[in-house]
Amino acid sequence: MSNNISAPDPQPLQDLQPHLGPLAATETALAEHAKEIRDLAKRGVGDIIEIGRRLTEAKRLVGHGNWLSWLDREFGWSDGTALNFMRIYEMSKSRNFRNLNLPHFRSFSGCSSFNARESLQ
Repeated sequence: MSNNISAPDPQPLQDLQPHLGPLAATETALAEHAKEIRDLAKRGVGDIIEIGRRLTEAKRLVGHGNWLSWLDREFGWSDGTALNFMRIYEMSKSRNFRNLNLPHFRSFSGCSSFNARESLQ
Protein backbone atom coordinates (compact mmCIF):
# COMPACT_ATOMS: atom_id res chain seq x y z
CA MET A 1 0.00 0.00 0.00
CA SER A 2 1.29 3.43 -0.78
CA ASN A 3 0.84 6.22 1.70
CA ASN A 4 0.04 9.69 0.36
CA ILE A 5 0.43 11.41 3.73
CA SER A 6 3.40 13.74 3.76
CA ALA A 7 4.74 15.49 6.82
CA PRO A 8 5.60 19.17 6.87
CA ASP A 9 9.09 20.06 8.02
CA PRO A 10 8.83 21.03 11.73
CA GLN A 11 12.28 22.70 11.73
CA PRO A 12 11.10 26.24 10.82
CA LEU A 13 8.74 26.23 13.80
CA GLN A 14 11.50 25.01 16.08
CA ASP A 15 13.80 27.84 14.94
CA LEU A 16 11.16 30.46 15.77
CA GLN A 17 10.02 28.89 19.04
CA PRO A 18 11.99 31.20 21.39
CA HIS A 19 10.41 34.23 19.71
CA LEU A 20 6.82 33.03 19.49
CA GLY A 21 6.28 31.60 22.96
CA PRO A 22 3.68 29.02 23.93
CA LEU A 23 1.91 28.99 20.57
CA ALA A 24 5.07 27.91 18.79
CA ALA A 25 5.76 25.26 21.41
CA THR A 26 2.25 23.89 20.88
CA GLU A 27 2.66 23.91 17.10
CA THR A 28 6.01 22.16 17.40
CA ALA A 29 4.56 19.50 19.69
CA LEU A 30 1.62 19.00 17.32
CA ALA A 31 3.96 18.65 14.33
CA GLU A 32 5.99 16.04 16.20
CA HIS A 33 2.83 14.12 17.14
CA ALA A 34 1.60 14.25 13.54
CA LYS A 35 4.92 12.89 12.26
CA GLU A 36 4.86 10.01 14.73
CA ILE A 37 1.23 9.21 13.90
CA ARG A 38 2.10 9.09 10.18
CA ASP A 39 5.05 6.79 10.88
CA LEU A 40 2.90 4.51 13.04
CA ALA A 41 0.12 4.46 10.44
CA LYS A 42 2.57 3.33 7.76
CA ARG A 43 3.69 0.52 10.02
CA GLY A 44 0.29 -0.20 11.56
CA VAL A 45 -1.53 -2.02 8.79
CA GLY A 46 1.40 -4.27 8.01
CA ASP A 47 1.77 -5.13 11.68
CA ILE A 48 -1.95 -5.85 12.05
CA ILE A 49 -1.92 -8.11 9.00
CA GLU A 50 1.14 -9.95 10.32
CA ILE A 51 -0.48 -10.41 13.74
CA GLY A 52 -3.55 -11.85 12.01
CA ARG A 53 -1.42 -14.19 9.91
CA ARG A 54 0.44 -15.45 12.97
CA LEU A 55 -2.78 -15.87 14.97
CA THR A 56 -4.29 -17.84 12.09
CA GLU A 57 -1.29 -20.14 12.05
CA ALA A 58 -1.21 -20.42 15.85
CA LYS A 59 -4.89 -21.38 15.94
CA ARG A 60 -4.16 -24.16 13.48
CA LEU A 61 -1.16 -25.34 15.52
CA VAL A 62 -2.69 -25.16 18.98
CA GLY A 63 -5.35 -27.72 18.15
CA HIS A 64 -9.05 -28.05 18.83
CA GLY A 65 -10.14 -26.99 22.30
CA ASN A 66 -6.90 -25.20 23.21
CA TRP A 67 -7.32 -21.90 21.35
CA LEU A 68 -9.13 -19.84 23.99
CA SER A 69 -6.86 -20.88 26.84
CA TRP A 70 -3.77 -20.20 24.69
CA LEU A 71 -5.07 -16.72 23.78
CA ASP A 72 -5.82 -15.91 27.39
CA ARG A 73 -2.50 -17.25 28.66
CA GLU A 74 -0.37 -15.51 26.03
CA PHE A 75 -2.18 -12.18 25.61
CA GLY A 76 -5.22 -11.94 27.86
CA TRP A 77 -7.33 -11.54 24.71
CA SER A 78 -10.84 -12.68 23.95
CA ASP A 79 -11.64 -14.77 20.90
CA GLY A 80 -13.30 -11.70 19.35
CA THR A 81 -10.12 -9.65 19.55
CA ALA A 82 -8.08 -12.40 17.91
CA LEU A 83 -10.74 -12.86 15.24
CA ASN A 84 -10.56 -9.17 14.35
CA PHE A 85 -6.85 -9.49 13.60
CA MET A 86 -7.45 -12.72 11.69
CA ARG A 87 -10.26 -11.16 9.63
CA ILE A 88 -8.00 -8.28 8.62
CA TYR A 89 -5.39 -10.82 7.53
CA GLU A 90 -7.97 -12.70 5.44
CA MET A 91 -9.31 -9.46 3.94
CA SER A 92 -5.77 -8.35 3.07
CA LYS A 93 -5.56 -11.18 0.55
CA SER A 94 -8.31 -9.55 -1.53
CA ARG A 95 -7.40 -7.24 -4.38
CA ASN A 96 -10.28 -4.99 -3.27
CA PHE A 97 -8.68 -4.55 0.16
CA ARG A 98 -5.39 -3.44 -1.36
CA ASN A 99 -7.15 -0.91 -3.60
CA LEU A 100 -9.20 0.80 -0.87
CA ASN A 101 -6.80 3.73 -0.36
CA LEU A 102 -8.25 4.51 3.07
CA PRO A 103 -6.34 5.93 6.00
CA HIS A 104 -4.60 2.98 7.61
CA PHE A 105 -6.40 3.02 10.94
CA ARG A 106 -9.83 2.68 9.35
CA SER A 107 -9.01 -0.82 8.14
CA PHE A 108 -8.76 -2.15 11.66
CA SER A 109 -11.12 0.15 13.54
CA GLY A 110 -13.89 -1.09 11.27
CA CYS A 111 -13.96 -4.29 13.28
CA SER A 112 -16.64 -3.30 15.75
CA SER A 113 -15.77 -5.64 18.57
CA PHE A 114 -12.10 -4.65 18.91
CA ASN A 115 -11.40 -3.62 22.48
CA ALA A 116 -8.41 -1.30 22.79
CA ARG A 117 -7.95 -2.32 26.43
CA GLU A 118 -7.27 -5.84 25.20
CA SER A 119 -4.59 -4.72 22.76
CA LEU A 120 -0.94 -5.58 23.20
CA GLN A 121 0.28 -4.46 26.58
